[in-house]
Amino acid sequence: MNLAEIIEIVRGSIQEGNCILFLGPLFGKNRAGTKISEQASDFFKSQLINLDTEFQNLFIPVEKKATQTIASKVRAFYKTVIPGQTYTDVAGINFPLIISFTQDDFLAKEFAAKHYESFFSYYSRKGVTKRTSGSDLERQVPEAEKPKPGEHILYNLFGWFEDSNSIISSYDAFYDFLFSILGSSNFLPDYIRAKIGNAGLLLFLGFDLKKWYVPLLVAKILSISKSGTDAPVTVASINDSDTSNEAYMDWLRRYPLQFEQVDDSEEFLKELYDETIARKAGSLKNKKDGEAEISLTAGIPAEQKQEWRDAIPANDPEKIVLVFDRIIAYARMTKRPALEDEFTSLKRELNQAILNFNQGILSEDDFRTRVNQIVRRALHFLH
Repeated sequence: MNLAEIIEIVRGSIQEGNCILFLGPLFGKNRAGTKISEQASDFFKSQLINLDTEFQNLFIPVEKKATQTIASKVRAFYKTVIPGQTYTDVAGINFPLIISFTQDDFLAKEFAAKHYESFFSYYSRKGVTKRTSGSDLERQVPEAEKPKPGEHILYNLFGWFEDSNSIISSYDAFYDFLFSILGSSNFLPDYIRAKIGNAGLLLFLGFDLKKWYVPLLVAKILSISKSGTDAPVTVASINDSDTSNEAYMDWLRRYPLQFEQVDDSEEFLKELYDETIARKAGSLKNKKDGEAEISLTAGIPAEQKQEWRDAIPANDPEKIVLVFDRIIAYARMTKRPALEDEFTSLKRELNQAILNFNQGILSEDDFRTRVNQIVRRALHFLH
């Protein structure tokens, strides 16, 4: 299967709302284009801390005495990182669930900055899943709270750097973490298990697949998903693996999942993002055999659609957002997921355009053009 075919399959799963993204320890670059994992290595070397590289993104010092201060060092490191464009691309793609094998909150902050609806939580080795709100990452709320319908779920399997109790910073802590996950049937919250259980495609990016513990965690996650003919398609990047090594490639053939391969995580996401945005810019038409256009608003009274069209102003983006909110609420109430998804996407794009204009990234002319494009698409869907 070539790259274009893989992107088409992934894009289709995203459109159906059942593509789950897993971001590994080696995923992500900073604004300068350096891998964040490499930046971490340099940072801890400057702090005279020798990390065990076998346990990527877990910040386990080789010297036991260093574990006493590692939590504060991890926090200090993440405060220095300026994440790159890839995180913006990820936030712009409609993944219902993103599980990160990291301890950062870059995606949570990206979603909050764009006013995207999200629910951020993380695993703690003490067995408690905590959650912070998307707009206020310092506020912790009870485990019993669950994501609202339509919220994108962001989950850190390796904890969160702001919570020292969740950081895996010693060999004992890692093995406690691993055994507790492998020995539990409900190591993930039920709302995450439900998403994985209904997944049509699992996308793994930024993993070094030869690390001994990675297939154990992958196998455990796969035990939640559907099996047999209903099993999800799996796609994984191999840019962080030595594909020229015959023994290694033979090892991959025994992996707990059979996956389609992509060469570079960041480039793949960029192409996927560009393709997704391009598709959304066009009208929703079924192009097979010239069939008729698919209507998102079939069955909605004409007077209701006319009311929405009349309420959308041509030159007041803030009011347009409010109208979109009304349409999204109506779609949820009447159980129209396709309509809800489309206008949630339009709302995101509009909020992003507003943010870019306010930050001086978009000129006034470009901003007006972008708003007009979004309005035209909204009116098209309400025809």
